[in-house]
Amino acid sequence: LCEIEQTERGWYVTLIDKDPDTVRREMESERKEKMDLDDEQRRQKLIAEQ
Repeated sequence: LCEIEQTERGWYVTLIDKDPDTVRREMESERKEKMDLDDEQRRQKLIAEQ
């Protein structure tokens, strides 16, 4: 699948990869980023409480 967009500068084609392994990796990456953000927020809260 792909997404095609026409702008005044030309045509842009974006490939959309729906492979199950790719989708799983993206979901794991997003979950890890969220966990890292939660950890950072907890750390900042502890610093603010001190």
